[in-house]
Amino acid sequence: MMGTPFFTCPSGEIYCGDAREVLRSLPDSSVQCCITSPPYWGLRDYGVEGQLGLEPTPSAFVAALAEVFDEVRRVLSADGTLWLNISDTYIGYHGNRNAVGGVSSSDRRGYRENMRRTSVSADNLKNKDMAGIPWRLAFALQSAGWYLRADIIWHKPNPMPESVQDRPTRAHEYLFLFSKASRYHYDATAIAEPLADSSRARLAQDIFSQEDTSRAHGGRKLNGNLKACGNLHTGRRNKRTVWTISPSKTSGLHFATFPDALVEPCLLAGCPVGGTVLDPFCGSGTVCRVAVRHNRRFFGIELNPDYTKLSQESIIGAEREREREREREISTTFLIGVGQMSLRYLSVCSGIEAASVAWGPLGWTPIAFAEIEPFPCALLAHHYPSIPNLGDMTQIDGTAYRGQVDVLVGGTPCQSFSVAGLRRGLSDERGNLALKFVELADAVQPSFVVWENVPGVLSTKDNAFGCFLGGLSGFNGELFPPRTKRERERERERERERETVGGRWLCVWPPKDSRVATPRCPIFRSSPTPPPSVRYRVSSKRGRSPLDSF
Repeated sequence: MMGTPFFTCPSGEIYCGDAREVLRSLPDSSVQCCITSPPYWGLRDYGVEGQLGLEPTPSAFVAALAEVFDEVRRVLSADGTLWLNISDTYIGYHGNRNAVGGVSSSDRRGYRENMRRTSVSADNLKNKDMAGIPWRLAFALQSAGWYLRADIIWHKPNPMPESVQDRPTRAHEYLFLFSKASRYHYDATAIAEPLADSSRARLAQDIFSQEDTSRAHGGRKLNGNLKACGNLHTGRRNKRTVWTISPSKTSGLHFATFPDALVEPCLLAGCPVGGTVLDPFCGSGTVCRVAVRHNRRFFGIELNPDYTKLSQESIIGAEREREREREREISTTFLIGVGQMSLRYLSVCSGIEAASVAWGPLGWTPIAFAEIEPFPCALLAHHYPSIPNLGDMTQIDGTAYRGQVDVLVGGTPCQSFSVAGLRRGLSDERGNLALKFVELADAVQPSFVVWENVPGVLSTKDNAFGCFLGGLSGFNGELFPPRTKRERERERERERERETVGGRWLCVWPPKDSRVATPRCPIFRSSPTPPPSVRYRVSSKRGRSPLDSF
């Protein structure tokens, strides 16, 4: 049995344990692709029992990894691929400078010395020899039945500095592409590269430009352009085997630099949409995170519990980002769809009709305008003689337009909300037209409502925008934004200041923040009333307080 996963989400699962044991519990042909970067040999002690990379010799390390990838080959589908990132090391150079998990410095020194002594005498290697780990592993997997299809150079433009003076500084790692069978899933189009300008020019030449050249058939090639790799029409070419990618910054406790940009082409080419990608050494969850981003499922295995926690955090972040991206896609699709529709709109407080200027090219049709100022009225009559001007918006019978209007648009007066004015809000006759707009929307019942006003409407003392939204939503009252920290603190202070008489709470009525209906705020038809079981007296300090108990 596989056991309980350490972490699960809609896109996949992460297991904490030895990769060999967990893989044995997986069914045959259950994943479509494997992308992984196993621990490198002799470079770091992670302080976890059973970890790979601490074997005494390169051959022992390769044998341990070959055992893992035998199980990977079994669980891969018939057309599956393995993308394996591995780096090399030198005999006698074993840093282990950043161990995880409570390994003492003396233990690490003992480990380094033991590895130095063993490695020099084993595998015919000498001190300062390059171990050749990548190709030892590649040939071992090839002998085990894998098809070795490509060796990809991961070029690092900003490699880690090395304090060596007798050889070049390493600036690359290997990424091997293996397949389970001779025919396998590989989407070359998904990772194709842009054509260079020189390639575009070469592919665009015609047969006449090739006459009198010695490149083909004595300069008389008449059956088309010279043969070239690439497609002028798509502007893309097959991806090359040298990938220049900067290592990603380390995060949390994990020291490996396995960047997203290195995983993405492997995933896009090797795993179909909706397929499952496996990473038996998932570390901080890079492969799993990229799988979530590109709508693939994942199955991860990690031995170190600290790293599984990093994976969980990374995957949760990727899930949230994908949801946000879906929301953006839905919004964009909606707006594009609306723009392609032939909608009918009723414009009130029309002014010089900016809405018609913007929506006219889209093919949207105005049903009527509503404007009372002389100059805008004259302008509307001149430019839109066939569109009726209904005048005062408060006198419009909205029910007459029900079912005829897709969009109700209007920019009601803003003077009472502007920070440059007295900010009387809804108590101002001009500001109260915002609520008349709501009443008109309720009568017309359009599919969409577009309302324009100044930013100051969001911060009025009478919560004008909350009243506006409450009316539009059909809520019998105003809506309030989430309380700020200061407001919550003030509320707690008021609670502490309340007094008790005979074990009963005194209260103030009406509440300080309650909203009482006014003639200019017709949305709220009822004013707050105190509980009938409470009688009040006038207090000079606290207002009205109950004399009797509840």
